[in-house]
Amino acid sequence: MHSQTLPMNNDFLRHLRCLQSSSRNEASRTSIMYLARNLPHLLTNEEVDRVGVEWRVYEMADIPEE
Repeated sequence: MHSQTLPMNNDFLRHLRCLQSSSRNEASRTSIMYLARNLPHLLTNEEVDRVGVEWRVYEMADIPEE
């Protein structure tokens, strides 16, 4: 099996980087909101708003590194 590089000119794929645990910052919040808004028929507007709030909590959480 060989590794493959994803096309980072694809906005959706680029925003998926926010899911790395080391990416807890404002830029990652922008990305998670982009993802939440661009998954058709998955989330309501209220749920998208909650994703933003939950991501803020995640950003501020004290999570020890392993």
